[in-house]
Amino acid sequence: MQAGDDRNIFLSTLPATRRDRHIALGVVIVSAIFFGVTGIQLFGEEVFSILPFLALLWLLHTRFGFERKPAIVCAWVGCAIWFGAAHLPTYHWNFIQCFAVIGLARIVLLLAYLKTKNILVSFGAHLLTDWGIFVFALASAAFGGKVP
Repeated sequence: MQAGDDRNIFLSTLPATRRDRHIALGVVIVSAIFFGVTGIQLFGEEVFSILPFLALLWLLHTRFGFERKPAIVCAWVGCAIWFGAAHLPTYHWNFIQCFAVIGLARIVLLLAYLKTKNILVSFGAHLLTDWGIFVFALASAAFGGKVP
């Protein structure tokens, strides 16, 4: 039997104590707040990337005379660079992380908007992707780095 301080409430086969239930309730409340706040933030990220995409698309097509498809591609890539660059301070100026990972992810997420012309679709894709990563990270931490 494990000592009281070593007990992992997520993996224990022992009946839950009152303390365990309070801790679990706290985890649920903090998780609900976390996911609610990140949902708002992720919608903001969609606005932050789609509005510049539309502005750049308009500029390239109407002011610089680009054909529609090349203007879309240039605006798409420009938006990915913009989005990756915005994440540079967050990721300690790691250019590979921001442009190769986040920038490429933005290209994929913007594809959802391009196909549907609906920000809620790209928001849903962004939400599922990021929340999936968050759930995996939280579960990994809860289970001591060993996800069942």
